Amino acid sequence: MKKTLSLQAGMGEDIVRHLRQFGPLPERGIVAGQAVASAILDLYGGGGGVYNDIDVFRRVTSNPVRLRRDRASATVGLTTVGVQYSDDEYSGLSNFLDAVRSYQVSSVTREGMLNYVNCALPRQLGRNLSAGRVIQSFDLNCVRVAVDLEANTLVWDRHFERFLHSRQLEITAVHTPWHTFLRLLKKLEELPGVYADVPASAEVVTAIAQSKYYQNLLQNGNITETFGDKNRQMADRLQSGWEPYFSLTTKQVSVGDADIALSSLVQNGVVDRAIQARVDELRGAALQWGPAAVYSAHRKSSAGTQAKVSQVSSANSALGVKRILRTQGERYVQGQVTDKHIEVVQGFFNEHYAMEHVLSDMTLDEQFQAVKRLEALARARGNWVMGAIETRACANDVANTDALDLLLSRYEKEQQQPLKVEPLKLPALPRSWAAQGWVVEELLTVGLLHEEGAVMGHCVGGYAGRVRSNSCRIVRIRTGSGKDRWSTVELRAVHYADRVTPGKPLAVEQHRARFNGKPHADNEKVLRYVLLTMGSPWWQKLVVQAGLDSWLGSLELTAARRLKQLVKSAESLTAKMRNMAKRLEDHGEALQQDSPKGT
Repeated sequence: MKKTLSLQAGMGEDIVRHLRQFGPLPERGIVAGQAVASAILDLYGGGGGVYNDIDVFRRVTSNPVRLRRDRASATVGLTTVGVQYSDDEYSGLSNFLDAVRSYQVSSVTREGMLNYVNCALPRQLGRNLSAGRVIQSFDLNCVRVAVDLEANTLVWDRHFERFLHSRQLEITAVHTPWHTFLRLLKKLEELPGVYADVPASAEVVTAIAQSKYYQNLLQNGNITETFGDKNRQMADRLQSGWEPYFSLTTKQVSVGDADIALSSLVQNGVVDRAIQARVDELRGAALQWGPAAVYSAHRKSSAGTQAKVSQVSSANSALGVKRILRTQGERYVQGQVTDKHIEVVQGFFNEHYAMEHVLSDMTLDEQFQAVKRLEALARARGNWVMGAIETRACANDVANTDALDLLLSRYEKEQQQPLKVEPLKLPALPRSWAAQGWVVEELLTVGLLHEEGAVMGHCVGGYAGRVRSNSCRIVRIRTGSGKDRWSTVELRAVHYADRVTPGKPLAVEQHRARFNGKPHADNEKVLRYVLLTMGSPWWQKLVVQAGLDSWLGSLELTAARRLKQLVKSAESLTAKMRNMAKRLEDHGEALQQDSPKGT
């Protein structure tokens, strides 16, 4: 492999042409994984590509409720008597995707060498499945590369780039622990010139398998550790690789007239307590960040790295940066770390809180560079790009300039379509407020959202997709002609999983003044009024309009407290009466015993 190989987005066209010899690739979708990595080896490296199959990820329309109900039968073997086992690589992937709230695998179909992975997108991610999001879900660094078939653009992440130059295989995420480890051994066997720290990798999957989060998944029946004949054959072939660390157990289960052999790997030892505690601390993020935590524990930290960790840990008012440090560990401080890095990145998170999740897969240095790039992009194209990235992108999309341009171009095209949502039933403001020119208005067109984002200097212009999907609604409030009395509100359903439905209660996701500042007190008052009266009975609206809601609430609270005191007094009196009755009863029994017999 040429160590000087530099990946370019434009390589995608040659790679697609190369892969078409194995089957008729569709015009749209994401071709990703080992086949793309092998094409890079054959076209630009020293050869030795391996083509077992070609995975094509494509978006399909699916009912979310039905998808959740049918997920098990679509991805694992499930018999009528409740025998559950995994025999493909997509069942573990589905569980991982649920944990990281990404796209969902609804089914897998095969045509020749082509595996079509049919994916459903949560409504907040829009209509386009990005290559960056697909490869972010892959469990091995050697396969985190893809081509967007519509744009012929190559997309990769730093894990794959490091693999190209080091040839060291590593686990980057864990789907089902034993399947991920077997896949690592398989790649070690079939790829030329690669190596791996197998003991550390075995500890990765063991630590995650023993983690509290994973054990809860097992207990709740959300995942299975047993596998069928297909994976058993792979385990038998790779026995010399896993035998030092695990034991294979097999049990026969009768299903009708047939017997099924179900197997599982069981760890031979235990993980170091400090490492296990670190993985447990990650909770659901262990599937994504556990591998980095375990691998870093096997590497000796330099004095410089320890100093950078200490610098970030001791930074004041940098809660978001510190959270990511706790999740990523020492990997987060790779590269340059200065007080300015911490200040700029944390300031960006304070203004755009959703960006903390989007950029959480980057190092601090990469985040700093990304912030500068995104701010320049917002100045050039408008603040709506921040909203589009917050709601649609992942770290891989942001890190790759070509992938980000593609995502934003598709977003702009999508926003040209009408929103087509039922308006909220916003209440009329009290006459005294309306007389002062106070206004509450729902923004129901792409143009109005872009206008609001431009005037207010924030990212609401990029929220059209969320409004269209009923994930949220956007309302603007004006309590004066001065822009310091203008604000924008994002409303959502009370329960995150629900869609916004006019007439049903709503909650505030965020309320921002210009440049993401704090709204004026009058704007906060108007918002409280809207939330209290929207869909409320006529008498409650009168109470609020008269300004009596606070007084009524105080009266109700006083009455509740008085009633509680009365109940407490009654309980005390009841207890006293019971004690008195008991004493009288005891006294009567004593008198009866002391009386002469016969009287």
